[in-house]
Amino acid sequence: MSSLDSENSTRPGNTGLGMPLLLIALATVVGGLLRLSALGGRDFWFDESCTYIYVHYLFDWPFASSFFVESTNTPYYFLLRIWSDCFGETEAAYRSLSAMAATVTIPILGATAWRLRGSLAGVIAAVLVAANPLHVYYAREARAYALWVLALSCALYALVEAAKTGRKRWWVAFGAAMLFSLYTHYFSVYFLVASVFCIFLSMNARRTGRQWAITASVVALGFVPCLVVAVLPATALGGAKWVAPAFDALTAIPHSLWAMLPSGAYPNHLRGLSIASTETASQASLLVVCARVVPAVLLSAIAAIALWRKSMRVTARRRDYFFLLGVSIGPLVLALLYAIVVSPNYLVGRYDLVAWPAFVVLVSIVVSELARTVRKGFMLMLIACTILVGCSTIPLMRMSDAPGGKSLYRSRAEAVASLAGADDLVITFSYDRDAMLYYLHRAGCDARIRSFPGWLDEQIGWVDSSVDLSQKRRPAAIADAQELAEIALGYIEKGQRVFLAADTMDPESEGLRSELHTVLLASLREAGLGTVGADREMLIYEVVRQE
Repeated sequence: MSSLDSENSTRPGNTGLGMPLLLIALATVVGGLLRLSALGGRDFWFDESCTYIYVHYLFDWPFASSFFVESTNTPYYFLLRIWSDCFGETEAAYRSLSAMAATVTIPILGATAWRLRGSLAGVIAAVLVAANPLHVYYAREARAYALWVLALSCALYALVEAAKTGRKRWWVAFGAAMLFSLYTHYFSVYFLVASVFCIFLSMNARRTGRQWAITASVVALGFVPCLVVAVLPATALGGAKWVAPAFDALTAIPHSLWAMLPSGAYPNHLRGLSIASTETASQASLLVVCARVVPAVLLSAIAAIALWRKSMRVTARRRDYFFLLGVSIGPLVLALLYAIVVSPNYLVGRYDLVAWPAFVVLVSIVVSELARTVRKGFMLMLIACTILVGCSTIPLMRMSDAPGGKSLYRSRAEAVASLAGADDLVITFSYDRDAMLYYLHRAGCDARIRSFPGWLDEQIGWVDSSVDLSQKRRPAAIADAQELAEIALGYIEKGQRVFLAADTMDPESEGLRSELHTVLLASLREAGLGTVGADREMLIYEVVRQE
C-alpha cells in the first residue's frame, strides 16, 4: 500500500507527509493558473455589470432605493470594493478576486478530505477541485459564487473538526464561516440545516447534537437582520423568481449532481462553459458525449464496488459516508422543495453550489476507496483519477475557446458615447440599463442616464416585464412614460439632445418587452416628439420634435 494511504495520515500537519502536501500544493498552483488566466479576455455580461453598479456606488448609492434591496452577495461587494480600490475597475481586476477565492478553495477541500479519510483522499480532492470545470467557470466571473463556495468549504472543514474533536473553537469557526456564507447567499441555510448530519462523525452524538443546535441557533439569530432588511423586501419585489427556471423538478437533483462531476452536462445559462456540452447527443461529438457520460458511469461503478466489498454496518469509517451524503444531497433536496413552492422548476449549476464542496469531497473519498477495497487498487485509483481529470480537460479547453471580442453592450455603449455629450440625456430599457451604465462609464460618457420603467433603479439586476406591464403597474408605467416625455422635451427646448437606446430585443417583435417601447413612444408622440435613427444597427435613436 502506498505511504499516501496511511491510516494514521488523518491530519494535514503530520510529519513525514511531505509528498502529499507537495502534491496538494502543486494542484493548487496548477488550479490557480487555470483560474487566473485570460480574466480580461471577454467583456462583462449582464450579471457582471450589475456587480459593477453595486461596487462602484457602494458608498454613494445614487438610486431611489437602498443598497440593501439586494438580497445576496453583500460581503462580496464590500470586499470587491476594497479589492477594486487596489487593482482597478477593469474586467480582469474585478474577476481576479473570484479567481483568488477559488484557488484558496483547492487546499481547503483537500484538507477536508484528508481529515476524513487520509492523505490519499486529500490529494485526490485537491486534484479534482483544481480541474473541475464548474469551479473554474465561477472563478473567472465577477460574481460572488467563488467566494460563496470558499466560505462553504471553510464551514465544511470547521464542521468536520468540530464534530470530531468537540472543541469550542471549531464550533465558533464553523459558526463564523456559516454566518459569512448566509450573508453571501441565503441558500446557505440549506447547508446549515443539513449540517446536522455531523452527528455521524462523533462518537458522542448527543453532545455533538447539542453543540450543533446551539451554534446553528446563534447563526440563525445573526442572520435575522439580513433576512429582514434585504431578503424579505427583495422577495416581495419579485427578486426570488430568479431561483427557478432551468430543469424540470423531477430531474433536478440528478442534473445537479451531473453538473458537479468533473465533466457533466452544463446548462445554457453557464455562458462559455455551456458550449462544452450540448442539449442532445446528436449535436455533440462522440468525444464530448463520452466525457459527459464516463465520469457518472465510472463513479457509479466505484461506489458499487465499495458497497459490495464492505458490510453495511455503521462503522466509524462508514460514518463519513453518511455525513457527506447528508451535507451534499440534503441541501439539494431542500433547495428543490423551495423551488417547487416558488415555481415548478429548479436552476442547475448555480444556486445548488451550496452542495458542491461536500459533493466533491465525497467523490474524492469514493475514488480513494479503490486503493483499499480492490486488489491492486492503488493502480486502479490512479487510472480512475486520470480518466476523471482527462474528461475535465475537454470542457476546459472548449470553455477557453468561447467567443471573445466586444459584447453587444459594449458596442452600443461606445456608439452612445460617440453621440451623447455631458449635458445630454440617454434613456435605456429593462435589462440593458445595468450593462449600459458600466460600459458608458468605461467609454467616458458623462451623459445623464434614465431608466424606463423608472422603478428599475429600485431593483438592480432583476427585470420582470410581466410585472412592469401587469394590470397593477401599467398605470404607473404610463405615468412614468409621460413624465419622461416631459423631461425629454425640456432637454430639447434647452438645445440639448436626447437619445433612446432601445432594448436589445427588436422593438418591433411581439412580447411584453416590446410593449414597453410602445408605452414610451406613445407618450413621446403626445408631447410632440418622435424618433429618428441615430445608429439603427445598434438600435439607438434620437428623440426630436415632430414636424
